[in-house]
Amino acid sequence: MASNQTSPNKFAVHSRLGLLENAATELRRDVTSLQQRPAVPGPAGKAGRDGSDCQCRNGREGAPGLPGRDSTVAGPAGAVGLAGPKGDRGERGPAGPDTTEALAEARAVIANCRAELATLKTTVQGLLDMNARAGEYIQWLRSKAAARAL
Repeated sequence: MASNQTSPNKFAVHSRLGLLENAATELRRDVTSLQQRPAVPGPAGKAGRDGSDCQCRNGREGAPGLPGRDSTVAGPAGAVGLAGPKGDRGERGPAGPDTTEALAEARAVIANCRAELATLKTTVQGLLDMNARAGEYIQWLRSKAAARAL
């Protein structure tokens, strides 16, 4: 049989795998040798019943089992049965909200958003124009600073 020696490093899987493969090979060899040996007959036992006095029924005509009990384990509800006949039509419900008021309110909000957007566009365009002229302004400041240095 294989020895139970393992590598001191528990992460050295390859060496442990080699030991395991060796042990499996030895076990396979032992099992094969045991299977090749002739069977040793044991002592003879008493004769069994022949079953002629049995009142049992086999197959589909077998004796019915015990009645089942309700489950005590919580679980999902059972299947829903078939739908019943369609009932009578009910009364008309109350009227819903007036759509003309909601539409007018939504249009007012949209108009307000468009006005704010126009203001923001003007502000952004002013910032972009100011940034485009910043290069010219910086050149002018540098020329003034250079003139003072002379």
